[in-house]
Amino acid sequence: MPRERREGRRWSGPTVSDALLIFAALALALSLAAPYVRWTRFERRVDRVVQSVDSIRASALRYRSGNGTWPAGAPEGEIPPELAPELSPEIGFSTDGIRLTWRRWSVAPSRSDETVAPTAAADAVISAVPALDSLASISVRTADESLLAALLSHYGSTASFARDSTWTLIVSPTSSAASGTDSIG
Repeated sequence: MPRERREGRRWSGPTVSDALLIFAALALALSLAAPYVRWTRFERRVDRVVQSVDSIRASALRYRSGNGTWPAGAPEGEIPPELAPELSPEIGFSTDGIRLTWRRWSVAPSRSDETVAPTAAADAVISAVPALDSLASISVRTADESLLAALLSHYGSTASFARDSTWTLIVSPTSSAASGTDSIG
């Protein structure tokens, strides 16, 4: 008789406890996957910024090698006109909450290199020393402090620094693009 009952009974689908078990398993899988997805998205963002900075630096070094001077600076978020033909269209100076800036620096030689009379006025000493066009910089402005920390870690603190919401990479004519570091001398 028990056999007849089983054959007459139909399967009515999952029970409430089965559904809760499935939802709990899905929730656990999603909670484990979410940090990984966020991390990979962040890593892709860092990679895009690093590729942009490296492309800008390489283009600026080629420009300096051919012209003897750095390209002119440009306002934040704008591509310097001299670098525009060199850069790939994928390089965005203002994208995804990130704004890039190219600056050319004029640096005076150290006071030990001067041959100015010691009795000269301070203003005369400063005006008698020609400015050197020896350094430039690429700055990244973003509210994402994790991105700034990742850039500091990638490039090292000897060639870059961060302040407020901006990270800056110093570019010199002796930059080593392959190693990701600059020598400043």
